[in-house]
Amino acid sequence: MGRLRTILYLASLAAALVFRPCPGYAQEAGAALPEEKVIAFEDKLHDFGDVLLSDGPLKCSFKFKNISDSPILINNIISSCGCTTPEWTRTSVQPGGTGSIEVTFANDQGAVPFDKTLTVYVTGVNRPVILRIRGYAHDKRVKLAESYPFHIGQLAFRAPSYSAGYVDQGLSRSDSFTVANISRRPLTVSLASPVPGVSMLLDRNPVPAQGTARMTVTFDSRAAHPQKWGKQNFDLAFDLDGRRAQGSFRLTFFVKDNFNDLSDAQIERAASPVPDQSYFEFGTVKAGKKVEASFRIRNTGSEPLVIHKVEADKAGIQLQGKCPVTIQPGAAAALKFKYDTSKMSGETAVVLTLITNSPAKPLLNLFLTGIIIK
Repeated sequence: MGRLRTILYLASLAAALVFRPCPGYAQEAGAALPEEKVIAFEDKLHDFGDVLLSDGPLKCSFKFKNISDSPILINNIISSCGCTTPEWTRTSVQPGGTGSIEVTFANDQGAVPFDKTLTVYVTGVNRPVILRIRGYAHDKRVKLAESYPFHIGQLAFRAPSYSAGYVDQGLSRSDSFTVANISRRPLTVSLASPVPGVSMLLDRNPVPAQGTARMTVTFDSRAAHPQKWGKQNFDLAFDLDGRRAQGSFRLTFFVKDNFNDLSDAQIERAASPVPDQSYFEFGTVKAGKKVEASFRIRNTGSEPLVIHKVEADKAGIQLQGKCPVTIQPGAAAALKFKYDTSKMSGETAVVLTLITNSPAKPLLNLFLTGIIIK
């Protein structure tokens, strides 16, 4: 189990770093404001689509405007990969002024999909701004239907599902991806029926024959009553040229807590979950055994800790009790689980994600590991 445990630890550490402020940044920000009150990007995602390795380095530009009342400065940009190099406006941008971030992607990682992030630190913004570039690199040209192998009628997707990332409770989030029309005539696309809280927009509709369009999907968490937490799946059906097409496309958003309106003092006093152990190893068991596991969580913060929900990445595991779970400052509580191993075999790891009201640890991963034999 040592190798598996090491992998899970690194995955947990990487997830924690997503939400950890850059050292010194919070102090510099002072009375910083949310991004939407300071800086506006024309777009925060650039999709290169299908490219060839022979195309060489790829370039794109992210334009932004200062919508605040004070000058702003991009302090630093950190790339998720050395293959992605940013250059940006180095001088202060005055209120109403504009700037840009020029990005070069080396396009030398082989015939694989790529998805890279740029973490942008801006004065006056209380959190880094995340930009993304992505695309599909090929070593030779492929047919449209091969690049988009999941088909709903003549509307084609890269895969049967898409994860659109995190949305803060009480806010909305949009994400976009490319779809294709594999027919030889223009195709008009609409949702077959309303989906509460979800909307869809195409930048080209009808989608050109043997062409592509950018589909933007939006989820508004305010439409969910009562509040929903964690993974939210939506199966979207489509009307194509006014007729219902067979099949559906799964769209997923993940709802976490919203800390945008907290002051520095509130963040300092906020709840902080600390597990006595992050791993529960149940050893070697026969398939079908009901494994019982327990994790003790302490709240080392100065405000009550609320665990809104626990998400498991595998079926068969159940929390004994109900969420939300509230733990007072200085107190601890045990989270108990039962795991039905009947449908698993081999070396197994279950990731349990706690969705909390802690700004430092909005998502806390725990791991249930062991070996299941038949």
